[in-house]
Amino acid sequence: MLEGIPEGNGILKIAPSGRYEGGFKAGQYHGEGVCEFPPILEGARNGKIGAVVVVSGRRYKGSWKKGMMNGQGHLIVGNGDEYRGEFKGNLYHGKGRLVTRNGDIKEGNWQRGLLFSKGNIRLADGTRYEGVLKMGQYCGMGKLTFTGDRGEVDGKFWYGIIHGDQVHEKLNVLSSSLFAMLLLLFKYNLMLVLMTKLTRNHADWHNILRYYVFMQMALLMREALKMGNRTGMEKCTIR
Repeated sequence: MLEGIPEGNGILKIAPSGRYEGGFKAGQYHGEGVCEFPPILEGARNGKIGAVVVVSGRRYKGSWKKGMMNGQGHLIVGNGDEYRGEFKGNLYHGKGRLVTRNGDIKEGNWQRGLLFSKGNIRLADGTRYEGVLKMGQYCGMGKLTFTGDRGEVDGKFWYGIIHGDQVHEKLNVLSSSLFAMLLLLFKYNLMLVLMTKLTRNHADWHNILRYYVFMQMALLMREALKMGNRTGMEKCTIR
């Protein structure tokens, strides 16, 4: 300890029942160390109604940098989740394996706490996924195998949706419909300004135009959904 600031190896007790043992640098956890975190409250906050529970049993053993979990480590979360692998800035980052309390297993490359790139997911019910992930969701080429005789899907995914390239067609259709709706609103405002200048009873015109715009937007949305539903799963093979 230098001038009251922890430096080197040591032990720090954290109120009310936490404890850290390991390396320090400039008063922060640094290097190899083990931390048994004190209990925390989880649940409703900011005046919201809901259950608030005390979560205890959180424990981390591994590398630290400037007071944060960084590098190889093993984290046991109070809710029963357990992660082994690489960390960065207190988040799962790099290669690692997460086992959740309900039995799900998620393994692969992590970025800022979410699975990215190639990975494997095995759910507690036996469902398995092998392939590309983005932000923790199936996205890219992959294979999803269901339990029992429910078969499997081998092909392209788009953020959890079992669709191939056709999903881009859906997005284009919806984007075009959104543009058409915005154009319709612009025409509505323009017509309303003109009618207001031409007649004093603009309230009636306003109601008529509002009803017309509502009906047109509903028709555009229905057409977009119909076109979106026509897209199949041509890039996926279900067997």
